[in-house]
Amino acid sequence: MKRKRRRSRPDQREGDGGGDESAKKANSAPDICDDVLLSIFSRLSTRDAFRCAASLSKRHRQLIAGADFWLLHRRLNPPPPRPNMAYMVTVVEPKPASDRPPAPLLDLALPRCAFRDFHHLTSDGNDGGGLRCSLVDRVHLRHKYAGTCNGVILLAPKTFNGGAPIVLFNPAAAGSEVEARMELPDLPAKSGRYHVAGFGYGASSGAYRVLVTREERVVSPNETVKSYAAYRAKELLAYTLDGGGAPSAAQQRLRSVLPELDAKKIGGKPVFLDGKVYLLADHLRVLAFDADDETVAVIELPGERRPGNQHQRHARSNLMQVSGRLCVATGAGNLGDDLALWLLAADRREWVRLCELRWCGAISSKLAGAWDVGGVVLLHLVHRQSKTGYLHMYDTRNDEAYRRLNFPRMVAKQGGGSGRVLCWGYRPTLVSPGSIVGAPPLGRRGAGGALAALDPMLERDVAAGRERTLEAVCFMNLLLYIMSKLPDNPLDVVNEIKGKSLPFSLR
Repeated sequence: MKRKRRRSRPDQREGDGGGDESAKKANSAPDICDDVLLSIFSRLSTRDAFRCAASLSKRHRQLIAGADFWLLHRRLNPPPPRPNMAYMVTVVEPKPASDRPPAPLLDLALPRCAFRDFHHLTSDGNDGGGLRCSLVDRVHLRHKYAGTCNGVILLAPKTFNGGAPIVLFNPAAAGSEVEARMELPDLPAKSGRYHVAGFGYGASSGAYRVLVTREERVVSPNETVKSYAAYRAKELLAYTLDGGGAPSAAQQRLRSVLPELDAKKIGGKPVFLDGKVYLLADHLRVLAFDADDETVAVIELPGERRPGNQHQRHARSNLMQVSGRLCVATGAGNLGDDLALWLLAADRREWVRLCELRWCGAISSKLAGAWDVGGVVLLHLVHRQSKTGYLHMYDTRNDEAYRRLNFPRMVAKQGGGSGRVLCWGYRPTLVSPGSIVGAPPLGRRGAGGALAALDPMLERDVAAGRERTLEAVCFMNLLLYIMSKLPDNPLDVVNEIKGKSLPFSLR
């Protein structure tokens, strides 16, 4: 077969660049506008967006990894399925045995490590359901959970003076953990300290802010050398991180947002919702920090306070998120042994009572978590002395309260275990922590020692850490199993717990 000789067209002859341009236009695919691409991907579910992000170009992946995309994704998509919960369990390897002589070589041979196991669970497996991230850290052993924002977890030291390192990681993005250092003015030794209280993001300003309280030591005239030092929070500061909207001349990196603060304790864990960081002060009021305006509003807790008993806390729980709104439990009744659950209204001016439980042991127990599943509220309480967990259920559809549901002894101990923190307000994203602080991720063997992807050389540490967190994980899986039967079959849950036929060992 004879091949036809291709004739060059007049517009493709030498010396004429029009042919090259037309060939490039013919071979190149049409560019998609970034706004159109973001609009398309923002309508996908979280899991589908995760899968599609792996096949995109580097520029498009950077767009999806930004906070603006996930804010749009949150507006266009329905809320996460209920029930869902996010929590993190932390265990620290104990010190070597006391009979071994202390030596630097021994410390290097047997390094301590902090194992952090993060879980995000949903009943239907969507919206990031089944997400798990395990971190092995040999440096930041005393860092605590300090808040979550846009799918990023913040770890910070409990107290510090001057500068302090913080760690941010995204459980949905392996190997994304970064370390940054906050520089604050030095305080007088043994008379002042700082405490990281919260973490938030301002959508308008594009800035990530860390809330820090400045505490002063309270000296009593009867204080002895061996007495425990008491501190009071005297000022609330907002520290702006570098990557999320660099601070300008009018926007300082460190700003005092509540200089007249005088609180005995900023307790519990913070909750970030709709651009506000909520803190619990003295178990009596809530501080609402606006991450854009850098203003603080004080919201008094609802319910009647019992006069004459200063040692009894009015708030019987940390701040929580129930049905997408801020939630807190307070004492109720004449003796204070009842428990009332409140939701903050949309206007953030008043509280709405969700339910009230009578004679539930609110004085001797603390509410660890509450979930509203289609009108049936499941409450998990922990006894303060025995550290055992038990459940209460309340049907808000017909105002019916179920009797206390007691687990078997071993399961009850799992429910009261320490080292577990609920990450209220968490929603999975692909936001890069490096973009928040303007730093590249730590290497798998970097200075921070944190690992998002498991390394074969650390198989022993990971296996030991997961074995030590197994009881807490099993109990949380049990709670998810119970919530999956609600709201249609609450009586089945009661009968199964009483008959001890629940799958108590979900290993």
